[in-house]
Amino acid sequence: MRRYLLASLVAVLCGGGAFALAATASPPKPGGSYRGKTTQDRGVTLRVGRSGTVVTDFRISRDMTCRKGDDLSSIDGRSRLVRSRIQIDRNGHFHGHLPVVPAGGSLVRRGRLCIRGRFTRGGRVVRARYRERLRLRDGALCGTGSIRLSARLVRHR
Repeated sequence: MRRYLLASLVAVLCGGGAFALAATASPPKPGGSYRGKTTQDRGVTLRVGRSGTVVTDFRISRDMTCRKGDDLSSIDGRSRLVRSRIQIDRNGHFHGHLPVVPAGGSLVRRGRLCIRGRFTRGGRVVRARYRERLRLRDGALCGTGSIRLSARLVRHR
């Protein structure tokens, strides 16, 4: 009897776990705008194209730690990806590795960012991880480390 109960419990847990994993990601709301916070308690916004297959706009406020030789410092600021074309797959997953294009007069020489995430709860919530590394004009290397973010749908077309 105990073996039967244990086998039933394992089957239910395994079956339920597989179902939960399959149900975690879902397509986003086409034309949706999402707003939320990062683990640094900073703001983030994200927009999905009308087709629901691309992230077209992404903005994040973030803190970075910089190192130049033995000196450590920190900076804060915003990154903005406008007219980005980060593809969203049919299951609601997305990822992009993009170069940072510095604005004129910027302290940034070059950089790279990575965002990877998924839409959940019927496309009403997006959860992602973000990482950015920059080389400043003075030679300092700056990075965010891995930042988690969560945003909710605020409107869709």
